[in-house]
Amino acid sequence: MTPAALPEQPLIAVDVVPIRYSRKRGFVELFTGRRLFEPALGKPALPGVLLGQKLPHPMRDGTPGERIESTREAAYRALRTKIGAGGTSVRGGLFDIGIFEGLPGDLRDPRGDTISIARLAVLKDNFAPGDDEQTKISPFAATGLPFDHDRIVDAVAVLIDQRLLVDRDLTNALLPDAFTLGDIQAIYGDMGARITKAIQAKRLPVSARPTDPADSLRVRRLERTGWFEKGPAEPVGADDEAPRKGRGRPQATWRWA
Repeated sequence: MTPAALPEQPLIAVDVVPIRYSRKRGFVELFTGRRLFEPALGKPALPGVLLGQKLPHPMRDGTPGERIESTREAAYRALRTKIGAGGTSVRGGLFDIGIFEGLPGDLRDPRGDTISIARLAVLKDNFAPGDDEQTKISPFAATGLPFDHDRIVDAVAVLIDQRLLVDRDLTNALLPDAFTLGDIQAIYGDMGARITKAIQAKRLPVSARPTDPADSLRVRRLERTGWFEKGPAEPVGADDEAPRKGRGRPQATWRWA
């Protein structure tokens, strides 16, 4: 029997949103890589690859064979090849953002039908891009990325706004080992600013509206987690004064219990 021909299907892309909270700069950084090919040649974009690289894999009988990479492996390949971030540069692993496809009548990629599986990667403090011309570091609120990458970053803002201090793994990846309430408010503030702009641009619904980063409920959430120990106001690193500048007295330090 002749096998039926496979139907035409969209290409599967894996896109990664690499971020890091910088205490020295007092905001969340977004890492992008300059595109080396059309479309959007030379423009900064999220690290992404098409799923499908073949990897060595032994067959059941022990003979050499191949398999298709997993989405996790493709995400790490995107980080490595597009911004020079190896697996050891990622703090806490990868976090699922969602699946993105073109809106009705509007392809997300001008080259054809593609579906994106998006992941979040929080980079370690010691990660430094090897090629400053290839990798760009921007404030998290920056927009103007090609394809639907702005929408993907918007989704990260909603994820963090809702899950910080709720999801332990995400919180552990994003927060420094020692931090102040000012750091928490700075992260919430960056997420809120991004969400507000996305609502105004109609990339997000009004229902995604964030709460006030100074909301006392978030302070109580921090205290109720049981994940942290509150200590006296003291320096938590060489960059301690940067995020507190202009905020009055030094704030109490919180550390992971």
